[in-house]
Amino acid sequence: MCTTSHIYLTPHLIHNTNTAYELESKEKRRANHLRYGLLLCTHTLHGSRTESNELFFTSITQINHGGPDIVHDPSQKSTIAGMNLKAGRLSTSLSDYAAAFTLFEHGISYLGSDKWASNYDLSIELYDAAAEAACVLNKRDAVTSHVEELVAHAKTFDDSVHCK
Repeated sequence: MCTTSHIYLTPHLIHNTNTAYELESKEKRRANHLRYGLLLCTHTLHGSRTESNELFFTSITQINHGGPDIVHDPSQKSTIAGMNLKAGRLSTSLSDYAAAFTLFEHGISYLGSDKWASNYDLSIELYDAAAEAACVLNKRDAVTSHVEELVAHAKTFDDSVHCK
């Protein structure tokens, strides 16, 4: 029985791990990132708020490394888009607008081409949040792009008023 609580990583072990990772196909690596991210996300429900937030950011990062193309279930894509919105809002509350903008962009990428029909409210929230973060970061082209997209698809004036 092993009684030590320390794990020592030797350069040889790290090299072998990196080599094994590099030998996997890109598709397999992306699937693993998604799997690891989803697994980590389930653990964010436990522990302190600080630990949960850190684990939540780590899980979203892993999921986003997998990318939207690796997710085939539309409801899972919608859930992941919502998780990116949540993570982006949390980043905004921490005044990390660069991270927030990236997370909102990832969220948008998970919505797919029929986003305005299938995920209208989530699309409004993500585009509005991305435009606001882009504004703070002085990314004028991104602000213009997101605002134009939002205004073009808004069903009501109230849906488009936030971004003007």
